[in-house]
Amino acid sequence: MIMVLVFLSATPTVCATDIAHNFNNAYPEVNIASGNKSCTITQASGIYTYTCGGSAEFALVNSQKRLKMTEKDDYVTLSPAIENLSELTINYTPIYHIAIYISTNNGATWEGPLQDSRLSYSASAVKAIIPKNTCSVKIVHTDGTDISISMITYTQSDCNCFKYIPE
Repeated sequence: MIMVLVFLSATPTVCATDIAHNFNNAYPEVNIASGNKSCTITQASGIYTYTCGGSAEFALVNSQKRLKMTEKDDYVTLSPAIENLSELTINYTPIYHIAIYISTNNGATWEGPLQDSRLSYSASAVKAIIPKNTCSVKIVHTDGTDISISMITYTQSDCNCFKYIPE
């Protein structure tokens, strides 16, 4: 029993916080501007700006506000960088037509795309595991299939982690 208590007291506490951005006015603070090429979301966690490139834009898709990408190489970037980003989930349709890039220097250079081993897909979403860091995010459309993104959820991991080195 004492060994269990000692082990539990040495086990780090992992805390995760989700920042969800629903583009369909889930937040009254969603502001679409600049000819539908940018979107600003103001939340208690901060002010986030999405900026579109190529023909990507924020538009109505089936009466719902979405990030719409129709051409190969359309993209959207998020700023500022999110601290302690460990994963993100993108809800969109259809699946398999995007690449995810990260930047640890505010978008000056982009790493990626993230390898398939870091991605897991469900019927309407992709979850990406990010090497925990302060990261900006760039989502790039990889072909000419119309896609629309309804929501992106960023998970911040405030991990009190330690490296285990066996004796």
